[in-house]
Amino acid sequence: IIGTALRCESSYSFVRHKGCPPFEMHGGHRGGGVNFRYDVHNGRIYTGLTVVSIALQDISAADGGFACIPGSHKSDFSLSPEDRQELFALGGPLVRNIAAPRGSAIVFTETLAHGAASWQNDVPRYGFTSGSEEQFLRVATSEQMEGVWDLRPTELTLLSASENGVAYHANYTEKFGIAPSPSSPYAYDQTYALKHALEAAGTVEDTAAVAAALREMPIPAEVVMQYLPVDGKMFDANGQAYTSNGAFQWQGGNWVFVQDLPSDAAAYSAFLSTID
Repeated sequence: IIGTALRCESSYSFVRHKGCPPFEMHGGHRGGGVNFRYDVHNGRIYTGLTVVSIALQDISAADGGFACIPGSHKSDFSLSPEDRQELFALGGPLVRNIAAPRGSAIVFTETLAHGAASWQNDVPRYGFTSGSEEQFLRVATSEQMEGVWDLRPTELTLLSASENGVAYHANYTEKFGIAPSPSSPYAYDQTYALKHALEAAGTVEDTAAVAAALREMPIPAEVVMQYLPVDGKMFDANGQAYTSNGAFQWQGGNWVFVQDLPSDAAAYSAFLSTID
């Protein structure tokens, strides 16, 4: 969380070398899942997920990298797989590679059709985000990743996950055919948090009572992430929950847990209270 009205949902890192495979186009239809929403009402924009990509080096359109279809975040109509493959093709007539001087910030809604063209510069492209083994291997080989370190919530790596985390990973993979995305456990856990709050409040209409129940709620037994309680509660006075984090290293095609990182949820909570 960055402030009372802005939450940092996830972040990660990557390295893309010259000639690497492209990252497929996705998004481009605001009628999709909760992350793919874009509406304008009474002069205000409402969107499910906003991305800020900061260029760490000068990037020209010829270098490849970030690509998108301008205006596609306003689309209301789905496409057939055949039409989508043609219209969303990297290098096609609708897709634009975005040039960005070093230090620039590219801000876009996740609803925008976007991806990454094959990197063509001799100097590797670096970025920061978080992802599963499958997601990292879309943009780099296991050999290129070998020895890389990452600091991340422990539950985002299957080898260090709790019993709930292992079961969640298996059920998600069986249902959707891919490993869970980095943001999905948070959404899953908040569903249970809301369920317990509604049951404790005994109402679905009195939102003040539900909010009060959330503030006093202990960590639900069903959650996937390993939350750090603040005064025995899941959320602090800022409405923020805290997870344990660990140091991981890429070894032989997987993120391997090395050790826990020091975490002081109470200190984090006190600091956040000082931010306007």
